[in-house]
Amino acid sequence: MFKNSSSPHEIEIFPWPACSPDISPIDNVWSTLPQRLSRDTPHAATPDQLWQYVEAAWTAVAQGYIQSFFVSMLSHVAAVIAKDGGYTYY
Repeated sequence: MFKNSSSPHEIEIFPWPACSPDISPIDNVWSTLPQRLSRDTPHAATPDQLWQYVEAAWTAVAQGYIQSFFVSMLSHVAAVIAKDGGYTYY
């Protein structure tokens, strides 16, 4: 969110870390893709083939695995708030 002084509308600025992996559940899921690709796929010969491998690896991620990260977000957000936006063990 931002505040633009030339605009008649004031937009509230949230005191939130701009880019915090602690509160981004998708970062955990993305981090598994390189492992899956190196373990389960041959070397891609073309960019299109690489894209197919990435799509297949993404599709193979179990929904329960993804959901577990979203469920844990309340504790992640609480930890970030407790640390005033600083480092957490997540």
